[in-house]
Amino acid sequence: MTNLANYWVEHNHEVCLLTFDMGERPAAYRLDQRVNRIRLALVGDSANTLAAVKQNLRRLFKLRAAILQSRPQCVISFMGTTNVLAVLAASGTNIPVIVSERSDPSSNHIGREWDRLRTITYKRAARVVAPTARILSSLAPQIRSRGTVIPNPVLPPSVETDPAERSDCLISVGRLGREKGFDILLAAFAKVHKVYPSWKLMIVGEGVLRKDLESLAEQLGIAGSLKFVGQVNNPEDYLVKASIFVMASRYEGFPNALCEAMGCGLAVIHTDCPTGPREIIRDGFDGILVPTENADALAEAISKLITDEELRRTLGHNARRITERFGIDEVMRQWEALLNNVVRQTSAVS
Repeated sequence: MTNLANYWVEHNHEVCLLTFDMGERPAAYRLDQRVNRIRLALVGDSANTLAAVKQNLRRLFKLRAAILQSRPQCVISFMGTTNVLAVLAASGTNIPVIVSERSDPSSNHIGREWDRLRTITYKRAARVVAPTARILSSLAPQIRSRGTVIPNPVLPPSVETDPAERSDCLISVGRLGREKGFDILLAAFAKVHKVYPSWKLMIVGEGVLRKDLESLAEQLGIAGSLKFVGQVNNPEDYLVKASIFVMASRYEGFPNALCEAMGCGLAVIHTDCPTGPREIIRDGFDGILVPTENADALAEAISKLITDEELRRTLGHNARRITERFGIDEVMRQWEALLNNVVRQTSAVS
């Protein structure tokens, strides 16, 4: 979303970015100062169902007021629950809403009632955007018919790194939640570590499972060769130091971390989970796909790259082409074509 906003203000469009946060934490991504960012201060957990209903009604009305005040030609919303609220908030305003589903809805359930509302509201959205065809195909047929596939843009790395300068290090980047499969990665690394003890594993990210994963690393005897970096604003600083990027995700949307690693010229290994990786990695050409939930297959792929430096270099070299395949100018051309079409159709109806 920050890539979209930054690109559009650089091309003389007015952009207003509404977020639910209160600004209590520094932004994880650079946002052009010309973007009019409005924090709605609507983040917070609810003690019970009644409190949750009240909180979401408050979000709905405040979001509607902010949309009306900004007077946009079009609203673009990201993520399931926010998409639902955005469509409801804009109802009756004649302002079209494009919703963007970022991960596989069949795996990433947002709650029974929210899932039901998602199906209802998406039918009322002007368009439904998904970063991969497989994500779009997981939605109901009535929703797919108004869907468009637009991949995430991949920016070239800010620094070029000589492959010879990379260390004997594996790197993985993501939220420390069950969906990212870090427990499977640790089990695989434990197998690899017994044979190649000089190699290290670095995990960049933070999440609710950190203590559990630290305990698992101790049990597996790999704590001394594993580093939890935590949340960082620029993963690229760590990607350029490693030799192999590896993820054991159970499900994904369009994994940006994978794209960033490929853009940095790393040899990459990723599980062939239901959506995302197969539409990014060309198996055997610019990366390796392995089955999900299979620590043995993951360990075998890691060992293969550790022992074959020439293969690592070849995969990394080919992976760099992702910044051409999903270059920002091409991706933004698709977004602008969609926006122009939606605004034109809305104007014709009104």
